[in-house]
Amino acid sequence: MKLFMRSFGVALFATCALLGASTATAAKTTTTVIPWFGGQENKCGDGSATVPAGDVEVRFGWGTYSNNYTTQFLDIQYVTYTINGGAPIQTAIGDKTGWRLTTGKDIDGNKVYIAQYTSPVLATLAPGEIVTVTFSLKTNGTAYDNDTTSYPEGTELLGPHTSCTITAA
Repeated sequence: MKLFMRSFGVALFATCALLGASTATAAKTTTTVIPWFGGQENKCGDGSATVPAGDVEVRFGWGTYSNNYTTQFLDIQYVTYTINGGAPIQTAIGDKTGWRLTTGKDIDGNKVYIAQYTSPVLATLAPGEIVTVTFSLKTNGTAYDNDTTSYPEGTELLGPHTSCTITAA
């Protein structure tokens, strides 16, 4: 696949999400969902993002050409994150809270199966406020992109950029 990330699985989300930083208004509070990867300029994978004041969430995913590999990934994944250097929060192995399964197409039009994670609200920011979040996506078993590409247990699947400083405009 012709993508710029080191992993098809993680990079795939960038191609299929095409969501950008989305916002939704709910009773006076704006929620901004920031993609970790993607073609947009405002994404956490670059180390920083600027968002409107309000609630902040982060989104990333894993995808393969096989529904079986994608669902197997969900059974062995776990997410760890910190907010402003606080105590780490880690999901249980295989916890599907915040994950959803979907499908999309790669840049060549081939069908892909995606497991997409959206964090809980990480912070509520007023204009000018800053929060730094660190995320880790790992597995307790081998994660497969396809029949020939795999990542051993404990591999950081988000690549080298696991921290993001988010500033409210």
